Formats: sequence, structure tokens, C-alpha cells
Amino acid sequence: MTVTDSLYSFFLSCPYINNRLNINRFDSALPNFSINFLPEIKIIRQYVDGSSIEEISFNLVCNRRFGGNSSANSDNSSLFENIAAWLDEQNKSGNLPSFALKISAVSFPAVSEGISTIASARYSMKCVLRRRRDA
Repeated sequence: MTVTDSLYSFFLSCPYINNRLNINRFDSALPNFSINFLPEIKIIRQYVDGSSIEEISFNLVCNRRFGGNSSANSDNSSLFENIAAWLDEQNKSGNLPSFALKISAVSFPAVSEGISTIASARYSMKCVLRRRRDA
């Protein structure tokens, strides 16, 4: 299973996403989420046997209603706090994305929680998937 497929399946199990998930695109219906990959795979540790620990960064982005209503804006921020807490819970319980043979998830933290892009209704949370690639 590819990284894209694994992350897509993993986030579909999040109760806050409600099956409104895409990869690198948005639908017109609000709210909706997208996993937007960043162009970086960082090798954290390389072992003598050829295996390695790698980090893949991506943003979980959401288009939501945004405006003068502070209650709605607060709900938007709370949504990402809830997703980050869910992700932390998955890490602690060892419920991590599954991959093809010779690749396994090590950890999956949220690095930021729901940063709003100014003057838009787009919220973004950076995540990092740490994985082990066996030789």
C-alpha cells in the first residue's frame, strides 16, 4: 500500500473528518479536508544494514466557513485540536497507518494545530509520519 493510500485510509477512520477527504484537492462542499503532501522525505537515521528511519511531512487542510462569527471560528480551531488529540491517542495506542512489506510506521505526531490562513477559510495542521524502511 502506498503512503498516500495508507494515510487516506487512516484519516478516514478519524471521527472528525466524516468521509470528506481528498488528496491534494478540495471539493466545493464545505467542510472538506485534503491531505497535501510537502515535497520532502527526510532520512533521520541510516543503519549499516541499509534500513532507515524517515520522516514524511504533509498538511491536513480543511476548508470551513469563516467570518465575523467568533463562535464559528472557535469551532474551527476546536476541530483541529480534536483531530490532534485523536492523532495523539492513535500514537499512544499504536494504531498507526499500515504500509507495504518492509515499511512500518514508527510515530505520527501533529506538529501544529489548525493554523488559519488569513482572510480565508482554510485551516492547516502539519503532520509528520516517521516510518522505518527495512533493508
